[in-house]
Amino acid sequence: MEASPNVMRIMKRAKGRAGSLLDAFETGGWRAHFRDIARYCLNRRGEYLESRDYDPNHGGRINQAINNGMPEESIHTVASGMMNSVSNPALPWIQVTPEDEDLKDDKTIQDHVWRQLRTLYSLINDSNVYDTMPQWYAEAAAFGTAAFRLDPHPTNTFKATHLPIGSFQLANGGDGTPDTCLYRYARTVRQLVELYGINAVSRATREKYNADSGAERDHFVKCSNLIEPNVDRDRNFLDWRGMRFRSITWEDGVGDNEPPLKIGGMHMFPIVTIITGAVGEQVYGGYARGMRVLPESRQLQKEEEQLAKGTGKMISPPLNVPHALRRADGRMNGINRYRGQRSDAIRPTFQVQFPYQEMKDTTRDRERKIQEISGASVFRTFSILDQTGNHNMTIPEVQERRAEAASLLGPLLRSVNTSLRHMVEVMWDYAERDRKFEEPPEILQGLKLRVDFVNQLSLEQASSLTNAAMGYANAMATLDQSFPGRAPASDNLDLDLLATELRQGFFVNPKLQVDPRQRDEGRQQR
Repeated sequence: MEASPNVMRIMKRAKGRAGSLLDAFETGGWRAHFRDIARYCLNRRGEYLESRDYDPNHGGRINQAINNGMPEESIHTVASGMMNSVSNPALPWIQVTPEDEDLKDDKTIQDHVWRQLRTLYSLINDSNVYDTMPQWYAEAAAFGTAAFRLDPHPTNTFKATHLPIGSFQLANGGDGTPDTCLYRYARTVRQLVELYGINAVSRATREKYNADSGAERDHFVKCSNLIEPNVDRDRNFLDWRGMRFRSITWEDGVGDNEPPLKIGGMHMFPIVTIITGAVGEQVYGGYARGMRVLPESRQLQKEEEQLAKGTGKMISPPLNVPHALRRADGRMNGINRYRGQRSDAIRPTFQVQFPYQEMKDTTRDRERKIQEISGASVFRTFSILDQTGNHNMTIPEVQERRAEAASLLGPLLRSVNTSLRHMVEVMWDYAERDRKFEEPPEILQGLKLRVDFVNQLSLEQASSLTNAAMGYANAMATLDQSFPGRAPASDNLDLDLLATELRQGFFVNPKLQVDPRQRDEGRQQR
């Protein structure tokens, strides 16, 4: 495919920037550090971390350093817990309200926003977003950095593409948040032709596709995709030249004269990233539970290996065997008959004095410590009773322990909420451009909306606020009963405002609350 000189210039610059991003990832030590975390805490996520020349279809054994699976199990527990408590598909976890506080109680606005939100939930359910997010949460917990790409899909509404750790490199914009992403991936020859057409692929790929044997059609071709701000944006164009972000894709290892596979654009940055605890100018996360738990994970593997060796020596110790019994039957319940003195019997070479119980207790303590550091204990409420041995704990005591443990995930939750807000904004933009939402009333044209989230922690906080509000209302009622001859203390209480605050605190459907005008008319009739 012929490409214009401008496109070739853009691709040349994109290749140069891609090399720079890879060098920064390498020299900054992120590859080596992430490789250690994958080795001990999250197997099958390190195929892009071994070297730049990654194996796209690696299926070999990579868990040889694992003797105890508790670190990896803890990370998966955190991922599952985050998925179920923050973005549970069975619960309404997105909340959209007008930015203008004076409009949030308007019944017309509430009903319209609620219908839009229901449409968005339906679009998400029809996509693969919920299938991608558990992997996203797991890598965020382990590495402090995770990403997936969100694109519109002609039939499934949205298409989420998980970017495994090490397969992408990021760069921050002026506001300190990622606005550039290099993604390296592999597709077979046949896939590239189906995606981009026979005329768009390189000459080498065309030859493999057209080979008579057809055997090379399933060979992998490594590609790169760079998404960055469109610095040459021209608003006079409606295609990629006029969009805020530019995406360019090319085959790696081809000549400089080969045109790109595709160049396109998007109105919003389509990469949804989690960056936890980045310090200063760090591009990647520096506050990951996997980083904190890595020393304990290493030590646990050593202790588990020592425990296995000691147990093995106790079960099958080295033996002194008389020469006459050189053909002794060493099987379980084996019988060896011989003549001679009792001193000629088979006996252990030395008595194994192995502190099995002490070593077992040590590994169990380390497992509990790993669960606490990783945050897995937050999502294992009933294990608190087993760990403390106090099976008579009251519900408030369990809740207090949960709240204390949940504070561990505070930075991760804040980063997740920021990322989810960007994800919802991207999906909302796709849905609006594809006319998935109904037309808003004229009064709502240009209405700015704010995205919030309902998760387990927010529900607990809302519960405490609603309990305080109800406590105040009950106190006013008690004062009225205690001093019947005095002016009612409940005159200080705005019941309409209390009802609105309780509805928002419980995150229920706004349709449950009557329109204020209908409420006032009913009161006048009564």
